[in-house]
Amino acid sequence: MRTVYDHGRYQCLLLEIEDMDDPIGAEVAFAGHFLDFPYDVSDGTKNSVRDILHAKLGNPDEAHFVLWDKEMHDVVGRGHLRDLSLEDDDRPEIGFFYIAQDRRGEHLVDWMYKGTFQYLAEHGYDHVKGKVEQINGGSLKAATRNGFSLYYPTNGRQDGAQSAYHITRQVPNAATQSPEHDDFAAEQRI
Repeated sequence: MRTVYDHGRYQCLLLEIEDMDDPIGAEVAFAGHFLDFPYDVSDGTKNSVRDILHAKLGNPDEAHFVLWDKEMHDVVGRGHLRDLSLEDDDRPEIGFFYIAQDRRGEHLVDWMYKGTFQYLAEHGYDHVKGKVEQINGGSLKAATRNGFSLYYPTNGRQDGAQSAYHITRQVPNAATQSPEHDDFAAEQRI
């Protein structure tokens, strides 16, 4: 695991394939994977998911993150990036961001975005895109609060009949994302 952004109480952590060989790293990866899972997770299920997580974390076209609450010693969010090879499009895509149900409304996803932007900036990406299902108004508000705007992909529909909003934004410069230079955090509070 590598910290890509440290807000103080919250850390956005990049999960790496080596984490699956470390008991603590594996537990953090499992905690992110099973966040808000309504049942006890058996060892058999963990063994099956271990293979899935190993494949996901070993995929160079993806990056997976968890949001760690240092005060509560718990994973409170997860998310990922895909299309990092840029073969299909000119921008990587932010995938499924998820915040624990009992922690929603605290704007914790902002720190997931911040960490993801930091990762993208460190790896030389200029822009990022994503999709938000139209029924998910909270996620669209969070994306807008974090600098995303709507766009219509060249292969998309512009007549409003799509099931998801397409969003994009420029990746902030890595130097402007450090805790010492937190203009981005001020932007988030608008």
